[in-house]
Amino acid sequence: MCYNIAGLAYRKLREAIRGDALAGQIKELEEVYEQLREIYLGPDPHYFKSGFSFPHVTVFLEKEGKMTVDFLRWGLVPFYTKDAMAATKIRTMTLNARGETIFEKPSFKGPAKYRRCIVVLDGYYEYFHYKGKKYPFFISLKDEKPVTLAGLWDEWTDGETGELHRTVSIVTTKANPVMARIHNNPKIKEPRMPVIIPPDLHEEWISIPAQTKEEKELVKQLLVPFDEKQMEFYPVPQLIGKKGVGNTESSREKINYDVLQDLEWVYKV
Repeated sequence: MCYNIAGLAYRKLREAIRGDALAGQIKELEEVYEQLREIYLGPDPHYFKSGFSFPHVTVFLEKEGKMTVDFLRWGLVPFYTKDAMAATKIRTMTLNARGETIFEKPSFKGPAKYRRCIVVLDGYYEYFHYKGKKYPFFISLKDEKPVTLAGLWDEWTDGETGELHRTVSIVTTKANPVMARIHNNPKIKEPRMPVIIPPDLHEEWISIPAQTKEEKELVKQLLVPFDEKQMEFYPVPQLIGKKGVGNTESSREKINYDVLQDLEWVYKV
């Protein structure tokens, strides 16, 4: 699963848009960049964010026939949610959406048909369990480009306040061999990883129809493990607890744990 993320850097959003197949369709970019600075570089920067704090994430999505960049809260709240109490409860269970069942689960089947998006991050964190303890890893791409994930989004209006909430879930799939090593939590049935959608497939993921059984299968064919050879990963300091570095730049610094030195794949050259 994916429950901890690194928000997108200002520079990387510019790179992501310039290099994306959707670039020509995305308008009003200066306004977007200013929002990015306020959200990620303001008083609460997004170096390390737990999904259970429901942070804002950057997304590419289609809205009213126009491709745009927006900032949605992580933890999808379906449009049919009754009230704020129900919304708070459900979003803790919708940080991730299993790719295999997105057209079956009530929370996701509508967004899977009509509201697919790309979540854009610097990277994400995963815990490796070893000898009774767990060690956080930072995962990104070797070419230092943004990590672009398959997402589902929805809108919900709070009946009491009238406030419109736009939220998103990150789609997951079975882990590739490297991520299977890292995401080895003994409490889970199988290792998972978020679905990374390469730029040349962004428009296809967002826009292709998903009404018929055949069309849904075409969508699901995009939900595959990403090539491990293109991924970068390394241990970082403890993120939470008394010795945790928390939401600071240190959360992305490579660290040497003595207990992991014998594992050749961890500190590879």
